[in-house]
Amino acid sequence: MNIRRPLAAVLVALLCSVCLAHSETVRERLKHDSAFRIYSVIFGVTVDADSKIQQFRVSKVIDPKSGKTDAVEVKVPNKYVEAAREKFAGKKHAPELKEGKPVEFFTYYIYSPEHPAVVITDLDAPIDKQP
Repeated sequence: MNIRRPLAAVLVALLCSVCLAHSETVRERLKHDSAFRIYSVIFGVTVDADSKIQQFRVSKVIDPKSGKTDAVEVKVPNKYVEAAREKFAGKKHAPELKEGKPVEFFTYYIYSPEHPAVVITDLDAPIDKQP
């Protein structure tokens, strides 16, 4: 028996499993991997009349799996906050004004501690293909 054929079959199977793991959506991973965690990071944002960000801060982090909006103690790294700020800045946002002055409003993005620099905006896309 030629050992190359079984070895080649194992190699192809291994490569296919790696490819499938990378194409798995965030939603699919949440369903089958109980250790995979995501959090909603709520940002307080202030935008001036020229749509420039004046303030972008972490207001609260929540665990969507809990079904509650109570804050959880999760340290969000600066590289995630910067990536979220860049994503937010990539779209033009009208300022929220009160008496002609910008006021804070809130937005959120999804965060996974396993991928601290990735801003998740689409649960139906793989982690490495987030818009």
